[in-house]
Amino acid sequence: MSSRHLALHDPEGLLEGELPLDRSTHERLAKAVLVWTGETGLQPADLH
Repeated sequence: MSSRHLALHDPEGLLEGELPLDRSTHERLAKAVLVWTGETGLQPADLH
């Protein structure tokens, strides 16, 4: 069995850095989901 590895040259360590979150977009999405009371359009069997 063989495995494949990929080595990347990243002297500044950018690949390990965290991506900045677009906080306002995530807040709007969370608010829309939490206040949503509409019909899902799914059959009860589909929810299982």
